[in-house]
Amino acid sequence: MKIEQFVCNPFSENTYVVTDEETLQCAIIDPGMCSSLEWAKVRDYIRNNNTVQHILLTHSHVDHLLGAGYCTQEYGVEVSGSMTDQTHLPDARWQAGAFGVDCELRPAAITRNLAEGDTFLLGNLEVQVIDCPGHSFAGLCYYIPREGCLFTGDVLFCGSVGRSDFGEFMGCNGRLLAEGIVQKLFALPAETLVYPGHGPSTSIGYERDNNFYL
Repeated sequence: MKIEQFVCNPFSENTYVVTDEETLQCAIIDPGMCSSLEWAKVRDYIRNNNTVQHILLTHSHVDHLLGAGYCTQEYGVEVSGSMTDQTHLPDARWQAGAFGVDCELRPAAITRNLAEGDTFLLGNLEVQVIDCPGHSFAGLCYYIPREGCLFTGDVLFCGSVGRSDFGEFMGCNGRLLAEGIVQKLFALPAETLVYPGHGPSTSIGYERDNNFYL
C-alpha cells in the first residue's frame, strides 16, 4: 500500500491518496483542495500513479470537503461518508463564511452512506469503518487491518484530539469523543499507524501512553 499526503487549504488539512499497489486502485480521503493549484497537484499525482475507486469523507466540516466537487467531476465517483453528519451540520457555504474561509468552494453531496461496522474493499484491501462522534456528529475513521493503518480525520491527532468546543450544532461532545477514542481506537494494536486530518502521523500505542487529553 502507498500513502501520499497533500496539505491543503488555510487550515493545513491533510488530504490522503491511498493506493492498493496490487491493483493501483486508490481512495481520496478528505479532499480538502481549495484552489485549482492544490487540485492540480492531487490530480497530477493520481494521473501518474493510479485509478480512483473511492472518495471518502471522515466528517463534513468544511475544511475536509472543499475539493470533493473537483473529484466527482473528474472521476465520476460518488462521495462516501456519513449522511447523518451531512444532514445535521450547517451547509458548506455557511461553514466557510463562519470560519472565514475565502477560497474556491467545490463541495459535493454524500451519496453513499457509511456507518459504524461497515466494510468495503479498496482494491484488494479490506477497509473497516469506525465511528467516533464528538468532534462532529459522525467521525468516521478508516482502518485497514492488513496494513495496520488508521485514518482518523479530526478524531485523534498526534498528542491531541479533535476540538469539541464549536457547539452542539456542529456535533461537538467532548465526552463522546473521548469515550470513542478510548473504547474503539485504543483497542486496536499498539503498532497501528495513525494518519490524522491535521499534523503529523503517530501510532495508537504512542497516543494510548502519552496523549495528555486522554
